[in-house]
Amino acid sequence: MNAAPVASVGRARRTLRDVAVAAIALAIGLGGALVYHSLHDRGGGSAASPVSRSAHRVMTGRSPVAGVFPDAPPDASATASSVVGDAPAPAAPTPRAAVERFLDLERTGDFSGSFGYLSAGDRASTPTRAQWTEAHGQLPPVVAYRIDDVSERADHAEIAAHVDLRAGLDPIAGLTPAHARATWVAVPEDGGWRVAYAPSTLEPIYPPESGAVTAARAWVSDRQACRPGKQWNGPLLGVGAVSRAESLCHAQGTPRLGAVGGLPDTPGDESFLSAFGPDVGSWARVASVKAPVAMNVVTAPVGESWLVIGVLEASAGPTL
Repeated sequence: MNAAPVASVGRARRTLRDVAVAAIALAIGLGGALVYHSLHDRGGGSAASPVSRSAHRVMTGRSPVAGVFPDAPPDASATASSVVGDAPAPAAPTPRAAVERFLDLERTGDFSGSFGYLSAGDRASTPTRAQWTEAHGQLPPVVAYRIDDVSERADHAEIAAHVDLRAGLDPIAGLTPAHARATWVAVPEDGGWRVAYAPSTLEPIYPPESGAVTAARAWVSDRQACRPGKQWNGPLLGVGAVSRAESLCHAQGTPRLGAVGGLPDTPGDESFLSAFGPDVGSWARVASVKAPVAMNVVTAPVGESWLVIGVLEASAGPTL
């Protein structure tokens, strides 16, 4: 596939993703809650340095991970599912309990139930259970969590937690990290505590970026043996990426790699931006391949390791 179709497909997918995200943000009233920090820094920081963002990128919920959650499921009598209509559930007795009940319901997929623990401000933005449930269609699922600290202030509490997510990479949802540091906000309401979802934040935790070099070296070796190599399940991105990858087939010599860095701000990265939007600059890492064929291999931190997502023209740099 040449560069033009890749960019065209990526652009269409990016448009679809942007529309979906905009709809979700409008539905749950979180458009202004996104905390950017270095979101638009194009490869300026380490992949190990997280980007804080609104917790709307955190939520849904599916199956738990053994040993992380409490043995007992949430008390059915206390869930919002037992409340008629769209009225909230009884407020939780403590900030920690509010977050735990909310996340226990989210990770089991009971979004109607988790709605009941939202603050009044969140429910004003998303007034029905149906709207809250529908908003979860494009949001990454929480599969586990661990509460680390609770700090109560005069008018709210901050609950620090480690969150495990169902990791993945696709042009609609973008990159979902496997782990994150979350700060949940709880507010006193109705004689107890509720989760203030909009101001809650998430900081992605990525695997060590040294893994990007390891992934690139293994991919080059596989390509030398004319095998596809370990890469993401989408098209190989980058201008001339396919032909560069094919040039490795039967190429002789031990792979030699240079330093790892951020995605360069060049016309060649347009397909990456089209596929994943400006976020790609904060998490993609580029490994410089010096031999057997010079090129830059672009990787993404998917799950616990790195995957090759594209190839760019070679650039100068030290050899490792």
